[in-house]
Amino acid sequence: MKKHLLVLSSLAMSLSVYTTAQAQNPTPEQAYNDAIQACTQLTDAAAKTNCRRDAGAALQQAKRTPPAQINPNILNQNRTLRCQSLPNASMQEDCVAQMSGQIQTEEFGSVAGGGILRKSIITTQGEPVVVEEITTTPPSIPAQSAPIR
Repeated sequence: MKKHLLVLSSLAMSLSVYTTAQAQNPTPEQAYNDAIQACTQLTDAAAKTNCRRDAGAALQQAKRTPPAQINPNILNQNRTLRCQSLPNASMQEDCVAQMSGQIQTEEFGSVAGGGILRKSIITTQGEPVVVEEITTTPPSIPAQSAPIR
C-alpha cells in the first residue's frame, strides 16, 4: 500500500510540475527538466524510477500533441455566457465584473478538485430608513397569580 501511495504521489508531483510549467508556456524539454528535478527529491528508489518514467512519457506526449492555443476572446465570451444564466441584470453585471477582474475576488478550489469558487464582497447603499420614536407607553397588564395544583 505504501509503495503504491508513493508511486501515485510521484506521478501527481511530476504532473503538477509539468502542468504548472505548461501554464507558463515552456518547451516540452523545460517541463521535462522540471519534472526530473522534482523526481530527484523523492527518497524511495521505486518512486524515483516511476517518476522519471512518467516524466519521459509526458515529454513524448507533449512532443506528439502541441498545446492548444487559447483565444482570449473566446474566454471572455464564455465568462459572459456563464453570467447570463443568473436570474437578474444586477447579478449578471456583478458576475461580469467579478469574472473580468474589475472587483477584488478570492478564488478557492481547483478544476481537478471539482470547481473553482469565487468570493467577492460588493457593498451597496440601501434606501434611508426613518425611525419614528414611540411616545406612548404600552398599557400595563395586571399581575395574575397562577393557580397552584
